[in-house]
Amino acid sequence: MKRLVLSTLCLLLAFAAACPAAPVKDDGWSLELGPDATFFPALVVAAGTLRLDTGADPRELGDANGLLGVSVVAPRDGAKAQVELASASGLVAPSSVSVTLPKKGVRYAVYPFIKYNAEQMVLIRQPFAETVTARLTLDGAPMGEKSGRVTVRSINDCVYGYDEDGRWNDTSWLFAAYVNENHPAVEGILKDALATGKVDSIAGYQGDADDVRDEIEAVWTALARRRIRYSSIKTASAESPHIWSQHVRLLGEALAARQANCVEGSCLLASVFAKMGLKASLVNLPDHMLVAVDLDDDGDEDLYLETTLLGDSDSSFDDAAEAGEAVRKKYKSKLKADPRIRWRDKRARRKGGPDEVGLVNISMARELGILPIREPGADRARFRQ
Repeated sequence: MKRLVLSTLCLLLAFAAACPAAPVKDDGWSLELGPDATFFPALVVAAGTLRLDTGADPRELGDANGLLGVSVVAPRDGAKAQVELASASGLVAPSSVSVTLPKKGVRYAVYPFIKYNAEQMVLIRQPFAETVTARLTLDGAPMGEKSGRVTVRSINDCVYGYDEDGRWNDTSWLFAAYVNENHPAVEGILKDALATGKVDSIAGYQGDADDVRDEIEAVWTALARRRIRYSSIKTASAESPHIWSQHVRLLGEALAARQANCVEGSCLLASVFAKMGLKASLVNLPDHMLVAVDLDDDGDEDLYLETTLLGDSDSSFDDAAEAGEAVRKKYKSKLKADPRIRWRDKRARRKGGPDEVGLVNISMARELGILPIREPGADRARFRQ
């Protein structure tokens, strides 16, 4: 009897192995969890108010800047879809959107307008896994729910580009969110600039180009006296083969640590220049960044500064300007033609990548709704001089 049972069992196992598993039924929808299932708090906060004319893709519905949502095939022309989405820890509060799927058989990406706690977002300093759950209703009929995990990155992780379906998405405009002209510490820097004695007022473009240059030198001198040293730290909190990102300290963090990499130093100076009413840009180069500023309101004269020389006791303001001028001459044609504020442009665009160069124009960024990342406790903070 035992032999018979064993023989029967072996035959059943062999039959099961020989027969392919029944295919899983495709129910026509799936989760969309952002680039490489990675959630960047800085990108979510900055994109929340981003306004770009990107040649909207008719197959993307709901939030034009959405990153979390679902992909669904329309069962008929004009089908009604409702998507509800939330995360397990409450990082993303329950969010929903109702849309019409125009054409039967077409796959649409539907993104709810995400509700998030901005105060919680800016406190994230270490990566962790988060479960996101979505529910879909089609023409009033529940289609169930699906869950997936995303990697939540630090608020200090600035994603400046990623691959999506073989296309390069340029998000280098996100660096503008680390420029914070409204930070309370900026007023202290301007006060220190006056104390250098190099200028007797901060007048911006009310003076001529030489006056503006003198004011910029005063700011440079004030920061140099704070002994802010160059720091090579730029490694992001997690890695992804399809995402380019780097660690960027918030303005107050850089001042408190008295350290700044090339991006942080450029964002720091751009913050002060923007507060002065000057037109500043971040100069994005392959694996490097400088700051540029117009010396007159018409943009006829400009100044590029190599910010890594800020804390170098052997280098002067003129040395930083000379090094910046060499960069300006090398990349002039590419930089002047590229304000670098674009994302998800569905119209024809050239192939890009992390080795491209371009300007991140701070004034343009603010006009398009890219706000500074608000630093926790900055309104009450006191930084050492």
